[in-house]
Amino acid sequence: MGTARVTAALDPAAPLARNGPMAGPETLTAQEALRLLYLTYRAVKARGRRLRFLRVLFVAANQQDGTSTVARDFALIAAMRGHDRVLLMDLAMPSNAQLKRATEHGRIAGLTEIAPIELGLPVEARVEPMEAAGSPVTWLRFHRVRNAPLFITERFDAPRPEGSEPIGMTEFWERMRKEFELVVVDGPAVSDSFDPVMLSNQMDAVILVVAAETTRAPVAQNLRDRIAEVGGPIVGVVLNRRRYHIPGFLYRRL
Repeated sequence: MGTARVTAALDPAAPLARNGPMAGPETLTAQEALRLLYLTYRAVKARGRRLRFLRVLFVAANQQDGTSTVARDFALIAAMRGHDRVLLMDLAMPSNAQLKRATEHGRIAGLTEIAPIELGLPVEARVEPMEAAGSPVTWLRFHRVRNAPLFITERFDAPRPEGSEPIGMTEFWERMRKEFELVVVDGPAVSDSFDPVMLSNQMDAVILVVAAETTRAPVAQNLRDRIAEVGGPIVGVVLNRRRYHIPGFLYRRL
């Protein structure tokens, strides 16, 4: 199995205790996830932003580049190290894969008391209009991971209550701000959806995920440029599935 490498050289913190409801990261090592977490905080602070509420988007050019696993690792480390209320917002395709995986591993404690909220963000429609019910809108429900301040969204489509008005991005993020300290967005691949580009300028940090030996350099550069064009604050890149083609002891001498 390949490993991941974060393109930042920061002093690592103490190792993460590998126990609890989720036994540690799968693609990122605990040290790499912590480096990425501190890189993100440092980059946001350098822009003069406060750290009381952060939104971080993970995005890749292509499916199967490992975005969902990297985003999950990052959210897990943030919740376990910082003890903040962290939301893993799953906007990737197929929908609700993060919740399904956590449920299969017995890690979901159940629905929280947080009321479902309409997804007031510019995301593409995923379903056909409901007959005799008008066009559906996308909602989020919130599930908590056992014994951890980590929450995972569940997307579902339903009509908006009659007479209610759609909420906008400002109201949506204000609701998130009241419930969480950090929102980690697992975005769909740009090859499948323009959503990540539309969302990127709503973020405090954007992290690109690039699959080693798979994602072509021009494709990765195009992803970077498209997000930068709309003002998305790119703070780093995760080189995922990196493989060592020479022995480790020689690699460390290079």
